[in-house]
Amino acid sequence: PDGSPVNLKLSPGSSTSLLLTWGETLLPNGVITNYTVKYWEASNKSEHGVEVNTDKKSIEIKDLKVYTRYTAIVRAFTVIGGGPWSDESKGLTGEGGKN
Repeated sequence: PDGSPVNLKLSPGSSTSLLLTWGETLLPNGVITNYTVKYWEASNKSEHGVEVNTDKKSIEIKDLKVYTRYTAIVRAFTVIGGGPWSDESKGLTGEGGKN
């Protein structure tokens, strides 16, 4: 793809999870086969992030720290390869005791 997924939204799921959703990929140049999601604690640098692959346009990120801000980005893939990373989305996990 020449473009990246748009409209990323990182929403609280629980005190230890976030739900990341995104929209269509701009300039897909083919059929999108899968996505790679990268996320990290906002206080850290992205090179320390965790990468997860999915074929859906949403993912629940689990086992996070309570009441902590996270940053996430997504890139789309076709059979030819991966496109550019999306803009960042930030979200905050919930406070403790709401699991």
